[in-house]
Amino acid sequence: MKRLLLASIVLIPIQLFGQTKEFGFHLGGANYIGDLAPSIAFKETHQFASLFYRHNNGSGFFSWKYALCYGEISGNDQNFAANAVRNLNFRSTLLEASVQLEFNFRKFFIGLRSHKFSPYVFAGLGGVYFNPQGSLNNKWYALRPLSTEGEGLGGAKSYSNFTLVIPYGMGVKWVLAPRWNLAINAGFRYTFTDYLDDVSGTYFDKATLYEMKGQLAVQMADKSLNQYGSAQKQRGNPDRNDWYVFSGISISYWLLDRNCFNFK
Repeated sequence: MKRLLLASIVLIPIQLFGQTKEFGFHLGGANYIGDLAPSIAFKETHQFASLFYRHNNGSGFFSWKYALCYGEISGNDQNFAANAVRNLNFRSTLLEASVQLEFNFRKFFIGLRSHKFSPYVFAGLGGVYFNPQGSLNNKWYALRPLSTEGEGLGGAKSYSNFTLVIPYGMGVKWVLAPRWNLAINAGFRYTFTDYLDDVSGTYFDKATLYEMKGQLAVQMADKSLNQYGSAQKQRGNPDRNDWYVFSGISISYWLLDRNCFNFK
């Protein structure tokens, strides 16, 4: 009995609560890379916000993250001299859901021999809903219904407003306060579509486009400064899918869900 009491006294100071569940939010900037932006145009940066749940495996090195993100991206040919004559632009809201596996390079956990900060990397799989719009005379129009490249009219194949994405990136985590964490990261999204911006292949025959979709479709399909968009002339690059990037700061909170001992 005395031994049991002594053991209890020794163990009480190092008894810990296990933190396997973590909730948080992520705020930052969203950028696009594609036919209308061969590199990131920082003047086109928009805000994004994300809510996430993270399930840690208890080792301090691996965790699964489930995230829901909302943001906006845009692109404009006028930001790049080589593209300016084409004169296209777009914007799109994004609604993304994803699952990501994170790996911490240092043991990041509330426990013995854990660290106050750790670099980390992540990769996963997700899906995103998008709806590209283009502007004309200071008004914005949904582009997919206009079939600007003849999608579904005998030109390009119709595309969906939904695509799979592969998120991956890196960041750094810090212990901000007891049960609170802070992280800074940048996450790239490779998409399985070339139509985030409604630009991919070649110009479509204007007479057919006018007959099937009307004058607005013709105007939105070819806004070039010299109206050079004749049928089958290159409008975009179909060999490269579009990308977007979420980068920012996240804050998360540990939920204490069980008692455990950690001697590692």
